[in-house]
Amino acid sequence: PAARYGEEARERTDEEEEGEEEDKRRKKYGLFDVVSELMFDPFTLEQTLEIIQAVFDFKAESDFANEELQRPRINMVKCVRSYMTKVHIHHAETEKQIKRFCLSLTHFADQHPRVRVMSVLCGVTDTAHYTERSVCFLLIFLQALLFLHDPSQDVDPADRGDNWDMYSKFLPPGEAVQCSKAHISEALDEAKASGFGFGDSGSMGDFDG
Repeated sequence: PAARYGEEARERTDEEEEGEEEDKRRKKYGLFDVVSELMFDPFTLEQTLEIIQAVFDFKAESDFANEELQRPRINMVKCVRSYMTKVHIHHAETEKQIKRFCLSLTHFADQHPRVRVMSVLCGVTDTAHYTERSVCFLLIFLQALLFLHDPSQDVDPADRGDNWDMYSKFLPPGEAVQCSKAHISEALDEAKASGFGFGDSGSMGDFDG
């Protein structure tokens, strides 16, 4: 009996330690907190996908501007906050819409892969695997894949002006993007060769199999 009670105590301790580690990661990276459905209603799935596209476009423009000024890229959490602030202006409304967005990511993560990826990028789910470097790696991969899929988007960022609707065209709501295995492999190689690459540790497997 003593061993059994001791085992239960260790299990509770492990859960507490995991909770403490998650809290540390949320504080370290400024990750969003999980939002209760009792507080807000989520967006619809289509609205959630539209916001994701807009945030990706905003992130691409932000990355270019920061690189031009030789400043580090902002992470996806700060990007979402900056985008929502730009759209809603007032602090109270901005915070409300951020919470609705986070709730929507949690709500639809199991229903749509694009939402699931975004929820990880924002640290809403799967915080154990969150790093800012991995987020940058994935976005470089996604941008390279976009340019291979639609070469017309591969233009000098300085010539874009206000036209940064790259992902709005690449990732339309309700549609699955069809990309060739060769393009996926090439985009992965570009991401691995970037400053955020992980050497030879990243692999997409054998595409010829």
